[in-house]
Amino acid sequence: MVASVTRLQVLGFRVRAQQLDRESGDLADTAVLDIGAQDTGPDGAMWALAMRGVDVSELSDTELVRVWTIRGAPHLYRRTDLPSVAAAVEPFSDADAGKRIYDATKPLKAAGI
Repeated sequence: MVASVTRLQVLGFRVRAQQLDRESGDLADTAVLDIGAQDTGPDGAMWALAMRGVDVSELSDTELVRVWTIRGAPHLYRRTDLPSVAAAVEPFSDADAGKRIYDATKPLKAAGI
C-alpha cells in the first residue's frame, strides 16, 4: 500500500530539506554548499545562503570560492571542499571532456552571438 501525503506535508518536507526553515546556520552545516550554490546575477548564491540563515555580512573571501563547474553556471563552494569538487567534476578522459563541451556554442550561434 502506498502512503498518502498531503500537498502541505510535501511542501513542509521540501522546506526542511532545503533548510529554508532555519533561523541561523553556518557554512559548515549549510547543505546547499555540499553540491554548490548557483551564483548567477549580482547576488544569487549570497541570497541562497542568507535564506538558509547564514549571516553573509560576516563571510570572508577565504571561506567560499566561485567555480564554473556544472550546469553552465558559476557555483559557490566551501573553499575547503574544492579538492573534492574538482575530483567530482574532472573529465574521465579527453573524449569525456569533448562530449561535455560538444555543441556548447550551438545556442550562441543560433542567437547570432
